[in-house]
This record gives sequence, structure tokens and C-alpha cells, in this order.
Amino acid sequence: MTPRIRIDPSTRMPFEGEEGVSDVTKEIDALRRTIESRPSRYVELSTRTSFSFLSGATPPEVMVHRAAELGYDAIAITDRDGLYGIVRAYEEGAKHGVRVIVGCELTLEREGLEGVPEIPGKPSTLTVLVEDHAGYTNLCKILTESHHRHPKSLPTRRTDNLDEEDLPRNTFAGVPLGFICAHAEGLWALADAALFTESAGPSLVRAFGPRLSIAMHLHKDGEDRARVDRALTAARTYGLPICATNRVLYARPGDKPVLDVLHCIREGKTLDEAGRELLPNAEAHLKGEEEITRIFSLHPAWIARSRFIADRCRFSMKELSYRFPYEITDLVDRHFRRSESEGEGTETAGEALRRLTYEGAHARYGAAIPESVAAQGEKELALIEKLEVAPYFLSVRAVVDMARRRDILCQGRGSAANSAVCFCLGITAVDPARSNMLFERFLSAERREPPDIDVDFEHQRREEVIQEIYETYGRDRAAMVCEIISYRSKSALREVGKVFGFSLEQVDRLAGVVSWWDGVGAVSESRLRAIGFEASDPRVRQTLVMARAIQGFPRHLSIHVGGFVLSAAPLTAVAPIEPATMDKRTIIPWDKDDIDTLGFFKIDVLGLGMLTAIRKCLDLVRDVAQQVPTSSSSSDPSRLPAPARGSVLRSPAEKSPERETVPAVSAPAMKPGATSRSQEANVPASVESYARPEVVNGTAIERLARIPAEDSKVYDALCNADTVGVFQIESRAQMAMLPRLRPRTFYDLVIEVAIVRPGPIQGGMVHPYLRRRTGEESHEPPHPLLRPILERTLGVPLFQEQVMQIAIAGAGYTGGEADRLRRDMAAWRKTGSLERHRERLISGFRERGIPEEFGERLYQQIHGFAEYGFPESHSSSFALLVYASAWLKVHYPAELAAALINSQPMGFYSPSTLLQDAQRHGVTLLPLDVNESGWDCACVRRASTSKDTALRLGFRLVSGLGEDAGRRIERARAERAFTSIEDVVLRARLDKKESMALAESGALDLLASSSGGEGNARRAAIWHVVAPRAANLFEGTETGERAPKLAPMTRAEQLVLDYERTGVSVSDHPLKLLRSSLPKRFKSSRDVMQLRTGTRVSAAGLVTCRQRPGTASGVVFITMEDEHGFLNLVVWAKVFEKFHHIATTARLLVVHGRIERSDERPSQPRPEAPGPNAPQSVVYVIADRLELLDQKIPKLASMSRDFH
Repeated sequence: MTPRIRIDPSTRMPFEGEEGVSDVTKEIDALRRTIESRPSRYVELSTRTSFSFLSGATPPEVMVHRAAELGYDAIAITDRDGLYGIVRAYEEGAKHGVRVIVGCELTLEREGLEGVPEIPGKPSTLTVLVEDHAGYTNLCKILTESHHRHPKSLPTRRTDNLDEEDLPRNTFAGVPLGFICAHAEGLWALADAALFTESAGPSLVRAFGPRLSIAMHLHKDGEDRARVDRALTAARTYGLPICATNRVLYARPGDKPVLDVLHCIREGKTLDEAGRELLPNAEAHLKGEEEITRIFSLHPAWIARSRFIADRCRFSMKELSYRFPYEITDLVDRHFRRSESEGEGTETAGEALRRLTYEGAHARYGAAIPESVAAQGEKELALIEKLEVAPYFLSVRAVVDMARRRDILCQGRGSAANSAVCFCLGITAVDPARSNMLFERFLSAERREPPDIDVDFEHQRREEVIQEIYETYGRDRAAMVCEIISYRSKSALREVGKVFGFSLEQVDRLAGVVSWWDGVGAVSESRLRAIGFEASDPRVRQTLVMARAIQGFPRHLSIHVGGFVLSAAPLTAVAPIEPATMDKRTIIPWDKDDIDTLGFFKIDVLGLGMLTAIRKCLDLVRDVAQQVPTSSSSSDPSRLPAPARGSVLRSPAEKSPERETVPAVSAPAMKPGATSRSQEANVPASVESYARPEVVNGTAIERLARIPAEDSKVYDALCNADTVGVFQIESRAQMAMLPRLRPRTFYDLVIEVAIVRPGPIQGGMVHPYLRRRTGEESHEPPHPLLRPILERTLGVPLFQEQVMQIAIAGAGYTGGEADRLRRDMAAWRKTGSLERHRERLISGFRERGIPEEFGERLYQQIHGFAEYGFPESHSSSFALLVYASAWLKVHYPAELAAALINSQPMGFYSPSTLLQDAQRHGVTLLPLDVNESGWDCACVRRASTSKDTALRLGFRLVSGLGEDAGRRIERARAERAFTSIEDVVLRARLDKKESMALAESGALDLLASSSGGEGNARRAAIWHVVAPRAANLFEGTETGERAPKLAPMTRAEQLVLDYERTGVSVSDHPLKLLRSSLPKRFKSSRDVMQLRTGTRVSAAGLVTCRQRPGTASGVVFITMEDEHGFLNLVVWAKVFEKFHHIATTARLLVVHGRIERSDERPSQPRPEAPGPNAPQSVVYVIADRLELLDQKIPKLASMSRDFH
């Protein structure tokens, strides 16, 4: 007799210890596995996610995860008018074994929909699902056409048959039904019964045939019976099957309020105003098979239809066939192929790459290429051929050539700087003969992924390169990668606050409780009370809950900073293309991570402001060198002449740049013996007395490549943290590191760029390196095998490449395995996959005699690379620009300051801070003057050397004055000087707003000076501009009244106008103005520098920067400026929270705290008499209390730039 087995009612499994339990448990487990592996009878085929942009309330990853929880083996993602979230859904589906069916809900224009009911704000839609690659291509074509007809750059432009009111707000898509029907091959369609009219119904049936179904959902909204009747009628009329769906808008019932809020944001309404527009219940969530079966219990065939369709729509995103272009254009013929004299025949991409690599190598090294470079080049070329990526390298070379032909500065960076091929092609500037790079960091056989080459271009001229790419490859084969702009804390609070009915003033206050680096979760009761809100208010609570829910949701598409996708075939075969908001730009609907997932090749055409600034600085040096010096003792410095606009000077034949020259941006390779255009004329003596010929003559690329290397004056300035405006090392943290690291060579700059990063900081690498640098610790490598890898960084692995090289040399890793280690280092917080390397590393070290202690320490250190860290190749590329910008700052401070301002927006500091720093370096600032200033800031040569060059402010600093107005002033003045304010207004065709901007900026002061003294000139100019102007208004009328005597403008009033209109005051500073009214105990920045560690101090300043690094545990760093220099504040998290409002909004700030110095510890007093070349100490004020000083100058504009 079979023994009775008791079953646990809660788990439905046998109780432990029961006889026969083991066999029964196995049978039950086997049955469960069989059931779980059986395909679900129902598949959801209509699912919107948050990538329907305010029409879906669940991210695609969460939706797919929820489908897996409910037991689905497949689910269709059908977002509105795009495939924006499909790659993310595909990735998540691969993790959970859920097949993602590619689909889309298409918005229809009214053309061809005669008889279909029109519902304002709710256009008709058609859901399509992809069966195969042909269907996917057709869907891409449909979406491309849909967005092309409704470009974002012209939001009010619609087709003739569609009114503005027929589309929901924020909808930029719509396509005629006829176009869809013409591209129906490979697509299945789910149509609402309302579409089956006499005009639309037959068109759908003819186009889709058996692939057409009538969609049906039952949401208990009072319309179910009518929907069923319409569906049955259409089914009988056209002989079509009905397919069950739930028309899913969110994953769980609890997400319904989020959808309501998103609807209100889209329509610009409050919840009260939306009323019945909102869904009446939460039935539109993703339901399990059991619930769907119960809902459609009377119609099992409708459920079966969903399974039938799902089984036929087998297309997967991994099937996309993508090839990088090589054959599609004559670009290769024009620039890469052999000429007829060099031989006939077609050259393959690999052959062309080999030839160009060796041509570039001979141009750089001469006839004898270093053995190490030749060997590395051959290794790389073999791997490039194996991976079939030669066309990619050729296309990047072509893009770089586009810039070189226009003399646009450019430089490759990132891991590509590990490549000898890239260096020989002129893409990167890091010489492999002088570095210890690791090619596997860039490309490896095991990884078999597309290479990624980032190239920086002058940011103000990058558009020239972008448009030539479009012209070369065609707009059907080239498009930019998109960037998904998401709701952040401020925007989420602002939008949700409006939905809940708060006034605009309240919304502004509510959004102000978070800094842009905060999440909504940072909003505390104390912050709410500080702005007059009560946390117990239900509306406030709901606002915070909903804002937190939509934080991170996609808000709209933008353009990636420079990523280009190029294709050998029309891109519509692999991706939809849509016009971007920016004119003449097109994008594909995926971001860079999606592109990586799909394995697409991407060229990054990036804009770098410092390249623009360096170019403009070199041009200013050349222009100023050609000026006739003007006496610096002129009685009227504001009337110094504007700089000459002469052509480039030419010099006698010069040798190629010497090897010791720092090639900040590599010059185009020239054949040995060749001369450039600039090597033809003599240099005037006046030019040589001002600037070195090598930085005056030639193209910008040649001039930059000839900047003298290893200048001791440059390193002296860097040791003293004199780096305002210097690329990459101008931040507070970098300034604090420079006096400690004390760079004296170029490689020290490579380390400086990399060491102040989250990776080395979190890995505990910074302090050991500094101690070894000062001789406090030994830095003998643990084993001779590791000496070549670690000796340059004193035994501390600061770079990712070093860890990879240690793994290869010390633990027997292959190049591909070492790259896998690098990836696992970066992702260990998410995946925990780094653990699998621990034993491999330690055992490999043990076999080679490397101490186990070193292995354990290394394993702990490399955890830090989960945070952001620079590869050595990237640091080397950036260090070239660090040195170049520092050299220009040391030798031409006026020109660099002007160039930095003329290149805005860029950099770490505002124009005000840059100009204040220039003044501290002896640069004379000349005010705005309508008879002297141009649109750009300019430099005026006042002596034979660069030490007495003045900087004239340009109109670009004037808020409210556009470039067009500035250029009109320049053109009118070129005819003859202005004689009066009326003359300026008439000949430059200025409107009232532009005239007022000029008057308030002080540019009209000299023309208005006849009204009184210096203080009166500004007021007189403003008075003159605000007076009514009309032709012949008072002609012939004698009033007999004298002009009113205007009261002089106070210093405070003029300072406020200066900062409001230009952001800078030439002759004054807020703290200079306030110093006499502050308590005597308040110290200036100059006084603070002399105080010792632990000294209590109070100080005041103008806030110029706030930083909250992610590695600083909530600590906020604030930089203040007074009339003498900078003050660095450290605000601990508790102090910041206590004084949050003051810390985040103050323009003028008072700090009370204590001093902490980098050169002094309590047990080690600061030297009393440091040597003349000793680096300047970095001094911090550790804040205990903050006070607002804004009331002293209440209308002063904010000058702070905040970073996270």
C-alpha cells in the first residue's frame, strides 16, 4: 500500500521527513519545470513603456522583468512612433529568457481615414509587429517618413490634412495610412475596429491580408460592450480574426497615478483640470495569463490569436546586419587609393590602411622607423585585418583629414592613443616610441567588438566637419547617435508641482530645495520648512512621491555630443532616422549604450573648447606681434588702438619640429624634406621681439606642434597651482594636488591628470604615490618582472593599462583575458564578477615568485576602478593640451584670457574669474567702448614684450546684445568712428533693447561723457537711450528747458550694472567695495594664506564655484573670490544640510571656520622661511557656519558655476 504523504498547504510541497518525500518532490519539481518551459497561451502584443514619452509609465527593463515574473516567454514592446526603448528591452529579455517582439504603435494622419471618428487630442493609431528583417526595414522606413513629415525644429508645421489640434502635445510624428500599406511586407498589424471604414478597411485588408487582426482590450471602463460589438461587426464584414490584448500602459496597478501625472505634464494641465481625460481605473497594467484567460473566458480564440502572431514574429535585434562604409563613396578613391602612376588595380581596405600607416610612420620618424614601433604596427595591422575593421580606421582618418584641410585643430584621445596605427595615421598625438601603452586596452581578438576612437575638434568649428561627413556619406547613410534627456530632481519637482496645482512661484521655491546634483530623496523636512512648505501637507507629500517616481524617466531626445553612425547600406535598413531639433542634423533613436549593445561602429566627432581657445590664443599672439607697440603710459588707455587683422606671417625655411617639442596636437605628416606654406618669408624684428617665430608662423596645427617643451617657468607656475584657465587642472581638487605632486616633467602631468579621479582615490592609490614621491616610502617593485610596468608610477598602479600589464606579465593572462579583467573591474559593483579573478591573480603571482601580499593589495586597489578613472593613453593625450595651455598662460596671459572668453561657453570658471586672474598677472583690462571694442575680446600691444599687453573687453560679454548687433557695430565703425549715441543707434541699426544693453554695459560712456564726470557718464548714456525717439517729433520746438543735472552713479550701482550686463567690472570688485563695512576680524584671501592650521577665521567673498564630488561622501567644496584671490571652503555634509539654502543660493557669502594647510600638520609645523622656489601651500577654510551677505549688494548677479 502506498504510504500517505502529508502536504504543507502553504507551499503545496510534502512535509520534511515524510516517507517517500524524495521521489514525490522530484516528480513535482519535474512537473513544475515542464509547466514553466511550456510557452504561455497568451502573449501581450500591445505594450507602451516610458519611451512612449509621457504616454507610458514603466521603463522597458522593468516591463520585461515584470513579464518574466508573470511567466511570459515573449512580450511585444510597441512604443508610440519609435523604437527608442527596444534595445533596453532586448537586453533585459536576454537576461530573463523573455523574447522581445519588435513593434510600434504608429500615429496616423487623417489622409485615408475618411469616416473614422475624430477624437480631439487622440489621433488614430495602428500597431505593427515585425515578422522578419524585411518587416523591420519597412518599419524603419515608415518611422523615418513619419518623423520627417513632422520635424521637431518646426513644431507647428503639419501636413495639409492634419490640424494642430489633431495631435497630442509633444507629438512629432504622423504618417498616412497609405504609406504604411505600401510598406506592409514583413509586418503584422493590430487595428482598432474603428479603423475599418469604407475607405480604410479595404486598404488594410489588401496590404496585410492574413497578417491583419482586430485588436481588442477590455478595461471595465463602460466601453467594453461597445468595443466588442464593433470588433465582431468588423470581423464579420472583413473576415478577420480578433486578437486579445490588454493595451498595457504600465507594469503594475500601483503605477496608474504615475501615468496620470505624465498625462497632465504632456497636456499642460493640473489633475483637477484633466478630470475625465484620465483613465477611470488601473486595468491597463500588465496582467498574467491566468487573469487574461478569465477576462476573455468567452473568447479563447482571441487569446490563441496572440500566441499565433507571437510565434510568427521571430525577428530579433541581434539579427541586424551592419557593415561599416568603405565602398559606398569615392572618398577612398580621392584620398586613400594609389594614384595611377603608382600602380593599377583596386586596393582593399586592409592594403590601403597598411600603405597609409607606413607612409605616416616614415613622415614622423624618417627613413628609419623604430623597431618597437614597426613591430607594434605589424601586430596591430594583423589584428585589424583579422577583425575586418580596416574601413573604420580609414573613415576616422578621412574625418581627421576633413579638419586638417580646414586647419581645424583636432586630436584623438581615449584608448585609441594606445595604437601605433592611429599615431602613424595622424589620428592621435601620443608617440608609441616614447610611451608604454597596451594595444589590448583599445582592441583585442577575444573581445571582437568595434573599436571606439574619440576625436576632439575645435568646438566652434566642429559643425564644419559634421556637415562634410553628411555631404560625403549622404544623409541616408550617416546619422548622429541620440542622447536621452531624463527627468532630474529639479525638472521632476517643477513639472509635478504644476500638476498638483502649485503656483509658479511655489514651484520655483520647491525646485530650489534641491541642487541639481541631488535626487528628490534629498528633500528633507528642514529644507521644506525653510521655504515655507509643510512636509505633512498631502499635496506636498504626493508631489515628492510622484517626482521621485518619474525621476530618471525619458523626457526628450537630444543629440549625442558627437557620436556618428555610418553605414555601407542606407541606415533605414538597420535604424529609423529622424530630424533633430538642431537644423541640418539627423539622429537614430538609440544612445551610445544601445549602439554598443547592437555592435554598431561609432565615430565620436567631439567638440573641445580648449582646442578652440588654444587656436584663438595662437591667432591673437600672431596678430598682436604684428601691431606697432603703443606706449603703456598713455594718458587715455581706453583709446588704445584695436589689434591689427593682418594675414599670417611667413618665415624662412625651418626644420621639422624637434623631437623634444611637445606635440600638443600632432601636425599633419609631411614627407621628409617638404616645407610648409609658412616657410617662405623673413620675420620682422618687431615680431621676433614679441613672440617666438615658431608660434607665429604657419598653420595653427604647425604652430601648436612647435611649442617648446619642458619649460621650467611652466612647471614653476604649475607647482604654485597657478592654473586658472589651464586645461583639466584648474579645479579646486587639481589645484590642491599640484603643490603636493610638484610636476617637473611631462610625465608628471600625465599622472596629475589621472590621479585626481574617483578610481585612484577610491582605490587608495593617491597617498602611497605621494609618500613615495617625497621619499617617505620605498618604491622598489615587488618583483623584477613588474619593474618596467610600475617604475614610472613608483610602484603604484595608477592606470588601467598597468593592471592589465601586471596580469599579463605576472599572472599569465592573455591580452583578451586582461581586457576582461578591466571590464570586470569597472562593473564589479553591479555584477560582482571581479571576484573570479582573485584566485587566478594570486596563484599566477605565486607561480612567478611575486609576493602574495602584493596580490592581495593589488586586488583591493583595483576595486577603485569601479569608479571613473583615466587610462594612461587618455591622460597622455590630455596632458599634451595641459602643457600647451599652461605654456600660453605663462608667456601670453592676456591672449589666453581673451581666447578663453572668446571661446565661451567652456571651462571651469566664469569670464569674471578669468579676467580677475588676468589682472593678478599684470594684464591691464580696457573697458568696453563702442569706438574700440569688437565682438570678441582683443589684445593691444603696449610694449615690445608680451609682459605689457592690454585686454580690451568685447561685446560678446554684454548680456542682451546678440552677435548680429555686435557685428553691425563693427561694420558701421569700419566706415568711420561714431561721434554720438544717435550716430551709433542709427548706423548700427540698434533697437531699444540693444541700445540699453550697450548703455548699461558702459560701452557708451565716452560718447556720453559731456554730461558730467565719470560717475555721470553711465547715467547720462542710459538717460539718452531711454528718451523717446521719433523722427521730427519736436522739430522746430524751443522748450527753453535745460537738460536735467543727473545725480552721479554710486560705485555700488555701477558695479551692479557691470555684473548684470557683462559679468565683470574692470576697476572694482564687490569685496573691495564692501571691505570697509565688514568687521575688522574678517580676513582677505591674502591674509588667510598666512594663517596657520587650526586658526579660527572669518572671511567673505563672491561665490564662483560649488562642487559636490561623488567620492566626497556629501562634502561640498565652495570657491570664493575677493579682491586679492581665491578662498577654498570645505563644507561637511552636516554643515551643508544645516545651511543648505545659504550654501546653494548665496552670491556673496560669509564663512566662519578654521584653517587647514597642505604644508602643515599639528605635529609638523610649517617652515618659517620657505625658499623662493617652494610651491605655494593650498589653504582651506573648514566651514562651521555660513552667512548670507547678498543684502549688502542686493541686485548683484550670480557668478557661480556649479559642478557634480
